[in-house]
Amino acid sequence: MNPEFTILLFYKYVSIDNPEEVKDWQKKLCEDLGLKGRLIVAHEGINVTLEGTTENTEKYREELEKDPRFLDIHFKKSVGTGDAFRKLSVKVRPEIVSLHLEEDIDPNQITGKHLKPEELKKWYESGKEFYIIDMRNDYEYRVGHFKDSVLMPVQNFRDIPSALSHIEHLKGKTVVPVCTGGVRCEKASGLLVREGFSDVYQLDGGIVSYMEKFPTEEFKGTLYVFDKRVTMDFDSPEKHEVVGVCDKCATSTEKFANCRNKQCNKKILCCENCRLEDGTAFCGEKCKEFVLGKAPKVKKMQTAFPFVLQKVGYVVFFLLYKIFGRLTIRGQGNLEKEQGPFIFAFNHQHELDATLFPFVLPFNSKHSPFFTVAAAREKYKTFGWRGFFYGGFFFRMLGAYSVFSGQQNYAYALQTHEEILKKDHSICIFPEGKRTPDGALGPARGGLGYLVYATGAKVVPVAISGFYKLTLADFFSCKRKVTITVGTPLQFEISELATKEVFVETGERVMEEIRKMLQ
Repeated sequence: MNPEFTILLFYKYVSIDNPEEVKDWQKKLCEDLGLKGRLIVAHEGINVTLEGTTENTEKYREELEKDPRFLDIHFKKSVGTGDAFRKLSVKVRPEIVSLHLEEDIDPNQITGKHLKPEELKKWYESGKEFYIIDMRNDYEYRVGHFKDSVLMPVQNFRDIPSALSHIEHLKGKTVVPVCTGGVRCEKASGLLVREGFSDVYQLDGGIVSYMEKFPTEEFKGTLYVFDKRVTMDFDSPEKHEVVGVCDKCATSTEKFANCRNKQCNKKILCCENCRLEDGTAFCGEKCKEFVLGKAPKVKKMQTAFPFVLQKVGYVVFFLLYKIFGRLTIRGQGNLEKEQGPFIFAFNHQHELDATLFPFVLPFNSKHSPFFTVAAAREKYKTFGWRGFFYGGFFFRMLGAYSVFSGQQNYAYALQTHEEILKKDHSICIFPEGKRTPDGALGPARGGLGYLVYATGAKVVPVAISGFYKLTLADFFSCKRKVTITVGTPLQFEISELATKEVFVETGERVMEEIRKMLQ
């Protein structure tokens, strides 16, 4: 720790009509003061973690409060290190924390009652019946939590709505959702209120505020933080209690490691004795085999056959869809001035969606040919006679390469497609991973986000409409109008410490763009 540096953690839910202007203002202010960290601006407010010299963080606070929208903020301060963040990131997002509710919650209208740390302490001492609901990710909980707290069974904050049945039995009880600094619980507690929980509080200032006032007491272990410190303590070493357990040998530890397979990067708890000589660790034998060269070889990529077959398919299917499907293509020329490679992300409505892939580019596009992320070959064994076309030689000649399945490892599953992108060829992918069962967009999986992380490729959202449950009768009677809308390329910046949650969130952001295009 370096007392010359301070880390500021704060948020505020407040209406912001001009988030892009606020982003530009904040970016310049932070750059002028030499601050690094993460700052998210949305129409609903601002969410910030920054580090700089103590003098400059105070100047930042003073400048921020000159805007009346940002008065009455609870700033959480802690001693910095001088390098807690690698760089400054200032972004505009749809939400300052991702909950993705169909009907959003405004914490200024509906939220849990704020409970001061001192009041919560009194509740513990008096024996009052109440229940702490931990709204953080499981790895945060594993190294530190309130005694007797209830962890929601989720890997991402946005999964909270689907996990409420886990605490259904507490609807008539006093519940206190908690998180690191309070921002997640503003909405989470509001969600509980809206779902009929009768007595909902939230810990004012989050766990960090309680630990500052009452270290080594009801909160056991250490507090996970999203910067290079990884964890932070408020107690003395002699009083500290370690609650984390090594994933490999089950001994006590609070030391995290990211899997040595950088393309996996899974976060694990790993003690010093279970690490390799260089201090790194693998999450499991499959990643170890992958890094040590025992994984399946990347399939040799063909380019000539896909190029020819895709051009032939373009002509044939274009005529068919134009005549019988009243095909409309929007934005097809959006990419000709852009530098590839691209990841074309489609919503998945029909088994024949892939026949529409060629139309994202003009016939003579410089970005041809493209390749496709296909399901594992084992899946096509259930397709009957159609399996002859899927997953085999003909499939490959069209540019479709199956994933390696069964490993629960993006780097292992998508190694062929990663190699394709690194050779400057574009790919097509369904972020949902499977066809929609009801016509609505499904949740994204993490494969798209992983490929962005591994290659830095731009993502082009593509919306397909008019194809859901299309029958031959509907098609040849010209009852449908098929529309393909090609969006503008999206450039994502994913942290070095990317996790599965971040990959999934990237996919969700792309699906949100597709959703807008379909409206």
